[in-house]
Amino acid sequence: MKRISALVVGLGLVVAACGGLTSQDREVLARVEGRWMCDVQRYTFEDVADIEAELAARVVAAGYDLADYETFKAVLGEDPELRAQVRGVYEEYCA
Repeated sequence: MKRISALVVGLGLVVAACGGLTSQDREVLARVEGRWMCDVQRYTFEDVADIEAELAARVVAAGYDLADYETFKAVLGEDPELRAQVRGVYEEYCA
């Protein structure tokens, strides 16, 4: 019983360290972010609300909600590998 409890606690710590996002979540949201960073520079928006609406639409279309995206952004600020992944998507998509 102690081994199972330790495993559950360990898994909980891993999930918490990743902001509750799985590696697949991080991969999908990195693609959304990398493409968004490129497209937001290409488009013309009437006002800030239009920018926010476009981003929200992309996040939802990928199967996530804005809370997931905010969690992703928090993790992004602390994870150099994730930033490199976003940069790679951006460079490939924006080329």
